[in-house]
Amino acid sequence: MKHIYSILTAAALLAACSNEDMLQTQSDAGFDGRNVLMQVDDYLFAGATRTTISNTGSFTWAKGDKVGVWPTLDPGEEEIASQVLFTAGTGGTGSATFTGSGWGLMPDRKYYAYFPYSASARPQLISCTWPSQFTQTANNSTAHLGASDFMYASATAPSEGNASFRFHHFGSLMKLVVTVPESSAGSRFTSAVIQAPSKLFPQNVSYNPVLDEPVLDVETCTDAITMNLGSIVPEDGRLTLWLMVGPADLSRVELEISLVDGKSILGGTFQGAEQRSGYGHEYAVSVEKTGVYGLVDLGLPSGTMWGVSNLTMNGFVSRTGFGDFYTWGGLDVYYTTMSMKSDGTMSSGWKSGYSGGYSSSNYKKTFSTGHILTADEDAATQILGEGWSIPSQAQAKELYANCSYSEATVDGVKGATFTSKINGNSIFMPYNGYFSGTSFKGCSSNNPGARMWLNESTSSSKAMQFGYLSQGTHDAIEGKDCYRGTAIRPVYVAPSK
Repeated sequence: MKHIYSILTAAALLAACSNEDMLQTQSDAGFDGRNVLMQVDDYLFAGATRTTISNTGSFTWAKGDKVGVWPTLDPGEEEIASQVLFTAGTGGTGSATFTGSGWGLMPDRKYYAYFPYSASARPQLISCTWPSQFTQTANNSTAHLGASDFMYASATAPSEGNASFRFHHFGSLMKLVVTVPESSAGSRFTSAVIQAPSKLFPQNVSYNPVLDEPVLDVETCTDAITMNLGSIVPEDGRLTLWLMVGPADLSRVELEISLVDGKSILGGTFQGAEQRSGYGHEYAVSVEKTGVYGLVDLGLPSGTMWGVSNLTMNGFVSRTGFGDFYTWGGLDVYYTTMSMKSDGTMSSGWKSGYSGGYSSSNYKKTFSTGHILTADEDAATQILGEGWSIPSQAQAKELYANCSYSEATVDGVKGATFTSKINGNSIFMPYNGYFSGTSFKGCSSNNPGARMWLNESTSSSKAMQFGYLSQGTHDAIEGKDCYRGTAIRPVYVAPSK
């Protein structure tokens, strides 16, 4: 798959021929059918003749990239050959060596080409789909765009010993420079949605590649494009997001953007522009907090909302994730790294001074019996903000009383689903285990199931937990050692105005 880095450059490739019957005759000694030049147009941005589209370089071919090539047919001529597939043998630069299969180029015939190759394409009909979902893994990264950079090259005839194709882009680039509020400048953003007021973004399209200037036949459109951001942190308070979209006139359209940083929902609007094939537009967008992220409404009588997942130091990340592990009343974790092994045990790297893990000697806090955690002692409040907290015993009992319970496996993770008897909504709680010392008690040992802290101590050394056991009780509330590393499933109650 081609990677997009910056200004597009010409790409040369060498096509090898594998069918002698389709090669040139001896009288065509000036043409060997093997030198094929592929040139690609630059993307142009409004206000400039050229633009860089990332921090480093150019469009580059990747090893394994595939280009399809067909001969044109004279009127009444039967199709004598299917498309030839050229595959890149190298990558990483603007030129790469491609190897052809099936047949080679002849000097007395015209050819047209397209990218990326599709085995289901037909000589006069090529279909392609711009995705409604992208994954961008780094701020200002364009690596994800190559997969939807559909291109065509008009018919060309070999001449003077060479064959040349000039590719043109069907897609249009959108570069969004998003300024986030100061409170989110250090947050890790997990997703973004660009929303149009109606279905304006082309999705499924087809075209006839034989034409000198093919026209897209738009079959379906979408009103929203979703981006998985994979935990991206802004740089200097800005996120730079890249999209490849089908050509569309958005010049009179107000677009909305909504982002999630694991804690909050942020939103803003911006005025669209004409997104032409082969062109791009850069948009400056400012967003502000518009809502609270991670709420699940189970219709509970108290109005309590439960968190969509267990708590991490960055907020909510994954519905099935174990979350981070905290001591009771602790605001930080003891490890530097943590990962699950295939046998269900946990691999951890411990912070300086915590080589003994979640042990009584590392736990420096003392609480009286019946102590209720304050906002300053509550990790959920400190990480997620006002309204969030570690659940109380009453809130845990309310959950059990108003939900049905069933064991479940979601995305390969074992756990339990609590489904509201009131409105049918549900939350999934993974069998997350706990830490005691440096030992992780996973769901395959000692029947731990899932255990989460509650906000009340039962003695000077123990505090309440709630949860369910993988081999039995699903409504357990009991006191456990405060020094244990245990998960937190936050709850939310809207602050009084």
